[in-house]
Amino acid sequence: MNSLDCKRFQKIAGADLSALDEPLLVHAESCDDCAGFLTSARTFDALLGKAINVEVPVDLISKIESQPDESSSVRSGSAKRTPRYMAIAASLLLIVGVSIISNNLSQSDNPTLGQVVLSHINAEPEMLSLASYIPEDDLKKSLLNFGAKLQQPMANVSHVELCDIGDTKGIHVVMKGEKGPVTLLLLPTIKSKSSSSFAEGPWVGYTEPLGQGTIAIVGEIGEPLDKIDASVRDAISWI
Repeated sequence: MNSLDCKRFQKIAGADLSALDEPLLVHAESCDDCAGFLTSARTFDALLGKAINVEVPVDLISKIESQPDESSSVRSGSAKRTPRYMAIAASLLLIVGVSIISNNLSQSDNPTLGQVVLSHINAEPEMLSLASYIPEDDLKKSLLNFGAKLQQPMANVSHVELCDIGDTKGIHVVMKGEKGPVTLLLLPTIKSKSSSSFAEGPWVGYTEPLGQGTIAIVGEIGEPLDKIDASVRDAISWI
């Protein structure tokens, strides 16, 4: 990773996504930090576009113009001031736009499972520590207590807990991946018929059926999650 390339990429992407040329886009494909930055920038750009394109009532300007203009009594010779109705209209449009962005960025009343998973991971950053690993016997006992059975060894597991995940309970497992920590959420009460991918910031992941329940796997951009998925399916089963 070339720090100068990263600085140039993030400076241009942060100002104007359309200004990214082919060499910069190629750089992002091989740089995890810039790939994550690009994903976040595109997400914000899309939300900003929705805010700018918000429909404004056709009679808004006429209603504002009809209000008394307190700034009309300006002394002779003073600089011209922006008409008060234009300032009010600009303020109203800004408020509407910010509200739309805030609503899109906040969790919706009916979040997707991917949003629930990412929200849970972001709420427990301490779980991403890889300072030490759980002995296999302790891992077996913990999983048994939570309703799962360890059928074969799982290496480099740093955390395992029973957590409230959205409106249900699940087993939260963190293990070492090739790029960094990988989070597994085992959700026995949530049934799914197909896989669903999601991404946010540095994280990418997906949910898939696992027995009668669902598994969610999340790691950093570039993490080979499919390898971990296969090993977990061989190692863990519901009781």
